[in-house]
Amino acid sequence: MTRFDDWQTRLTVFLSRQRGERTDCALFVADAVQAMTGFDHAAGLRGKYRSHRGGVRVLRKQGFRDHVEFVESILPEIHPSLAQPGDVVVVPVEGEKLAALGIVQG
Repeated sequence: MTRFDDWQTRLTVFLSRQRGERTDCALFVADAVQAMTGFDHAAGLRGKYRSHRGGVRVLRKQGFRDHVEFVESILPEIHPSLAQPGDVVVVPVEGEKLAALGIVQG
């Protein structure tokens, strides 16, 4: 997947527009990746669920365990120490079996 030449500016604009917005982490990451690359990996998921549980249900119908496995099917895994701004990260949620998705910003 290739980023636009001005992906950093596009990501900055996207992030500034997201301040205060409520969205789930999967669509947040998909929107950020779309801003940087022009490709919407979540196009087939948008509008098909309203909750985390609903999103997982949709992903399971497509053969994925959860949102993390979906991302793992698209993007190569790298060691956290190699993560750069604009990279997608999986963040464990303390005390939960869930993990959140995010974008490295610095």
